[in-house]
Amino acid sequence: MKNIKTLLFFSIFIIFINACSSSEVTIDGRGHLLVEEKYEYKLKIESSNELHLNNYSWSVTPSENTSLTDNKSSNILFTAKYAGNYLLQVTFTHGNKEVTISKKITVFKKEKIFERLLPVEPEDMKNDETLIGIDSNSNGIRDDVERKILKKYNKKVQAEFMLERAKLDQMILSETITKEKARGYEKIQSRQINCSVALSDYNLTSMEDIKFLENITYNTKNRVKAYLNYNLALSGGVYGTKVSDINIGACSNAVQKLIVENHVY
Repeated sequence: MKNIKTLLFFSIFIIFINACSSSEVTIDGRGHLLVEEKYEYKLKIESSNELHLNNYSWSVTPSENTSLTDNKSSNILFTAKYAGNYLLQVTFTHGNKEVTISKKITVFKKEKIFERLLPVEPEDMKNDETLIGIDSNSNGIRDDVERKILKKYNKKVQAEFMLERAKLDQMILSETITKEKARGYEKIQSRQINCSVALSDYNLTSMEDIKFLENITYNTKNRVKAYLNYNLALSGGVYGTKVSDINIGACSNAVQKLIVENHVY
C-alpha cells in the first residue's frame, strides 16, 4: 500500500511538472500593427501554479523583411517592413517539456488623413476589454474612434472639433468620476457645446454629429454605464450658458486657427 501511495505521489508530481500548456501561457499583445511599427510582445502566464519557463526561442513566419530583437528572452520587439499576415511563435521549456505557442499578427499599410497618421483598426475583443480601449498613439483618443472621425469628415476644422470632443469623452471613461471631476468636465463640455452651436451657423456641425460620436464612443454596456455615472455625478447641479457665450471664441485655439485659415467666416 505504501508503494502504491509513493507511486501515486510521483505520478501526480510528474503531471504537475508537465502541466504547462498553451492555455496557461499566451503571447500578450495586439494582433493589429502598422508597417514599421515597433511593438513589444511578452509571455502572459494565466496559471495558479508557479511555472518555471526557460530556453526561449522566438520566430516569425514569413521572416523576410521582419525584425525580432532579443529573441532568447521572454519579451520580444517585433517589426515588419511590409503589410501582410504573420505568425509569431515562441518555443520554451517547462521542466522536461518543450512547449510552442503562437499568435497571428496582421500588419497594415500606413494611412494619412489631413497629414495625420491613422492608428491601426484595433481588434474588437481586445479594444472592448476595458473602458478606455486601445490608444496606440497615446493621443488621448481611442484608436477606433479616431479612425471613424477622420474617415467621416472631409473638412479639417470639423475633424479637429470632433477629435477634441472625443478626447473629453475618453477622459470621462479614463477614471472614477467624482462630483468635483464631473463638474470640471462639464465646464469643458459646455464650452464645446457653445463652439458646436457657433459652428452650426456655418454648416460645420449638427446634432447628428453629437449622436454619431456618442454611438461610436459609448458602444459597450460598461461604457454606457460609465457615461450614466458621469451624468449622475452632475445631478443636483445647475448648468447652463448665456447666449452671448455662443460664438467662435468658445472654440479651442486649434479650431479657431483652422476657421481663419479656411475662411469659414
